[in-house]
Amino acid sequence: MISRIKPVMARRIISGKGFTLLEMMIVVVLVGFLAFLGANTIRGSFKSKSREISWRMASTIRYLYNSAITENKTYRLVFDFENNSYWAESTSERVLLEKGDAEKKDEKKDEKKVSPEAKEDAETTSSDEKAEGSEKVTQISPTEPAFGPVESALMETRALPNGIFIKDVYTGKTAATSGKAYIHFFPNGFAERAIINFRDDSDEKHVSIRINPFNGETDVSPEYRTAEGTK
Repeated sequence: MISRIKPVMARRIISGKGFTLLEMMIVVVLVGFLAFLGANTIRGSFKSKSREISWRMASTIRYLYNSAITENKTYRLVFDFENNSYWAESTSERVLLEKGDAEKKDEKKDEKKVSPEAKEDAETTSSDEKAEGSEKVTQISPTEPAFGPVESALMETRALPNGIFIKDVYTGKTAATSGKAYIHFFPNGFAERAIINFRDDSDEKHVSIRINPFNGETDVSPEYRTAEGTK
């Protein structure tokens, strides 16, 4: 439109003719409309991009949740903070996750509940075992399962849209803020309880995606959320 207006203005100037009031009003209205459109585009960019990433995340999470069940594999969604990207991996091996803080606290409580008689029996047994021999038994720790890339074009490494960044990823009560973060999906129809938070350049605007561990559904919020709730 602007490219059409310029030749008209040039012809007017060359011919020495002035502009009519109607022509001036049209130019003013067009310039104002373009300025309004540009301002709205800048203001609404994060909102539109957050909708895009929310939709993509919901689709990816649903795909991984269903694939873990149908293919009897463990899938995981990987977030790379440094490169601001994500992708999916899978394994047929058994995956055991470390116990959370709550479980560790429960174990300590159980230890405190042990009676003095039981403790004495345990100490006696331990002494007898030491007396039988001084050879140390080397404990074999389980090897970590080998994850590989998912053979699907939809699950390849994807960079986040410009202006959208990974702020943190909660799994349980712990938040990952650097390196890589993982969210697992298991063949028994269970997923890790997780919250994914995204931010803008200035860390003033946020969008949060929470995963339901029992059905793989996602809950999107325009506010930053932690494991305890909204901040």
